[in-house]
Amino acid sequence: MTNRTMYDSENLSRVPHTGATMIAYYVDLYSDGRVAQLFPGWSRIPINRTGINTRNWRVLDVETGAISPSTDLETLITEFNETSPFYKGGGRPIVYSDRSNIPDVRVKTGKYILGRDYYIWVATLDGTVPTAESLGLPSNALVACQNKAFPAYDSSVVFGDQWVPNA
Repeated sequence: MTNRTMYDSENLSRVPHTGATMIAYYVDLYSDGRVAQLFPGWSRIPINRTGINTRNWRVLDVETGAISPSTDLETLITEFNETSPFYKGGGRPIVYSDRSNIPDVRVKTGKYILGRDYYIWVATLDGTVPTAESLGLPSNALVACQNKAFPAYDSSVVFGDQWVPNA
C-alpha cells in the first residue's frame, strides 16, 4: 500500500480540496453527512476530542485541549468496542497523540494491546515522520503521522488502510 495524505481542521471550509484523499473531522463540530458533502469521494475519519458520544468516532484525540492523557482510555475503548459500527465492521480505535504522551496512552489503555486492539496516530508537526520502532512501538502499531501544520489545517501521512473506514 502506498502512503496517503490526510488533512484535518476545526474549520473544514479552509481545507484544500486537492493533495489528499482523506479528511479527519471532529464529531462535535461536523456530521459525517456534512463532511461527505464537503469532500465527496474522500475517506472520512471521525475524531472524538471530548470523550463522549463513543458510537460515532474512530479516533480519540489525546492532547492538550482535548482528551487528557490521564483519562481512563481503557473505558473509552471498551465503550467503542461495545457500541461502534466501525468495531463491528472489524475496525479498531486509533489514539491520536503527540510523541510525549505515548507512554501515558499506553498505561491508560489498560488491558488493550497496542497493534492489536488499538493503533497510534502520532503528531510531530515538525515535518518528521518517525518509524514505529523509533518511538518504541510494535511495527504494526503506528498507522499515521501528523507531520505538518499549516495556518488553517494539518496534514498527516497515513501508512496503512487497516483502520480506515469507507476507504
